[in-house]
Amino acid sequence: MKADGRKLAVVLPNKDAHGRPMLLIKLGAWDPASLPQFRFQRAVNVWLEQLTRDPASQAVGICVILDFGGWSASKILACELGLVKQAIRFLQDVLPLRITKVHVVKQPKTFNMFFSLLKPFLSKDELSRFQLHGDCFEKLRTEVPENHLPSEYGGTAPSLDFDGIWERLREEDGEFRENNIYGYHHKS
Repeated sequence: MKADGRKLAVVLPNKDAHGRPMLLIKLGAWDPASLPQFRFQRAVNVWLEQLTRDPASQAVGICVILDFGGWSASKILACELGLVKQAIRFLQDVLPLRITKVHVVKQPKTFNMFFSLLKPFLSKDELSRFQLHGDCFEKLRTEVPENHLPSEYGGTAPSLDFDGIWERLREEDGEFRENNIYGYHHKS
């Protein structure tokens, strides 16, 4: 993964209060001018594939923290709706894990516009898993222990070393390459 995509998604080192692995996705930090949407989605997919190897993710699901700090209308306009729909379908129909909780943090008013575009692709059950926190992390800390959250999310854990985490993941590069020779064919 190129450096411009490395600080946008990462599996946090600890689990939430329910034993679920946590995936942090920094949507607001995405710069569409330097990183195409499909590459951003590819970075997220690397972590999702990593999560499928954790037995806990298949037993109790995963928790996703979506950081929308820095999100803007220009980023919404840069989104290709077809790729967004494809990503949602990938999560719903392909991955052998369930997203059981989605915490949305630091969302600006433009988030509502983006979320309204997503709603038609999400089931009622999936929509019920979203919890909006804004900049108030008090409720988030009831779901994620304070010592498991980096300080930028109201916790006491150290800041994330994205480069170090990606380097550890890079050690598994051969396994990812092997998995990529298998395809997913969609019925027309």
